[in-house]
Amino acid sequence: MANPGTKPARRREPKIFPTYSSFLRERFGRRVRKIPVDGGFTCPNRDGSRGRGGCIFCDNRAFSPAAGRGSSVSSQLSRGQPAQGRQARAFIAYFQPFTGTYAPVARLRQLFEEAIRFPEVVGVAVATRPDCLPEPILDYLQELGEKTFLSVELGIQTLEDQTLKFIRRGHRARESLQAMEALSSRGLSWTAHLILGLPGETEREMKRSAAEVCARGPAGLKFHQLMVIRQTDLERLWRQGTVRTLELEEYAGILGDILEETPPTLVIHRLAADCRPDRGLLAPAWSAQKTRARDFILRELARRGILFLNSGLSSTGA
Repeated sequence: MANPGTKPARRREPKIFPTYSSFLRERFGRRVRKIPVDGGFTCPNRDGSRGRGGCIFCDNRAFSPAAGRGSSVSSQLSRGQPAQGRQARAFIAYFQPFTGTYAPVARLRQLFEEAIRFPEVVGVAVATRPDCLPEPILDYLQELGEKTFLSVELGIQTLEDQTLKFIRRGHRARESLQAMEALSSRGLSWTAHLILGLPGETEREMKRSAAEVCARGPAGLKFHQLMVIRQTDLERLWRQGTVRTLELEEYAGILGDILEETPPTLVIHRLAADCRPDRGLLAPAWSAQKTRARDFILRELARRGILFLNSGLSSTGA
């Protein structure tokens, strides 16, 4: 790939996006913090329903601090709170590891209702897949959204069928399109997760996926670079030289191109992910350099006139 980070900036009026932290502060009138919670879920491409082994890049222990906790929702929320009097005193229970709607409605009701009964929890965020939103689940999410603040974090990743097959996602783009339409038609707030730098994808394909997602009414976007984590199937391909990861300059350039075409009404939850070598990170190395990566990305975006409502935007979101 060419280095998009050297692309000349367009002269235009600044485009200012809300960040997730600024959105929550405006919504609740105070600082709100997410607490990751493990609901004990798995995924249909792990348990044999659609496949086994999961996505080729996935190791939830690297991506989520909640993965494998194996205790009650209340216990996890209690442990996740900061010390009294420090930071936020209002919380979103974030069901993060694996697929947060891949269970019977009765089980979801038990988990999510326990979360909203917990003191100082003001809402629920649920990470899920496009193929795990059948009508009964959507009905329950609509019911839950009438009781509390609810955000559905939808793992789109890409809308390229060839890529979805290669990464062993277990569903096709049409299911992503159907899920986005279903959530929007019910008035449910949803945020799209997109991965930049998936194997074999061109810049044009990454931008096309982002544009198609933005056309379908998300409340926000959450960006993630492809990362190679130890003991995943992606590691083998990376070591063989079959797969490469984006350099920081490439990533910032592609992200800038996408945000230049993105409506500034969308909430930006995250500009990039981070991970550490001691949690399995192999590549790209800049993923472990959280402050450097954040500052570089923000400078590149500012050069293009893309700004954010709070200057303390983290590379990993609110």
